[in-house]
Amino acid sequence: MTALNNPTPLSFAYLWLARRMGLGFNECHIAMFDVAQCQEVVRVSKMFLYAARK
Repeated sequence: MTALNNPTPLSFAYLWLARRMGLGFNECHIAMFDVAQCQEVVRVSKMFLYAARK
């Protein structure tokens, strides 16, 4: 059973992040990211948080 078949808040977060970064779900894990990808995580997360405050 995959995370998408048994969704948790964490799997939803990774799915959201994967879509924003143009990655497949199985490619989207913070421990596998390089520096540039981590910087992209920060950027898209800040955009999400900023939009959520409105």
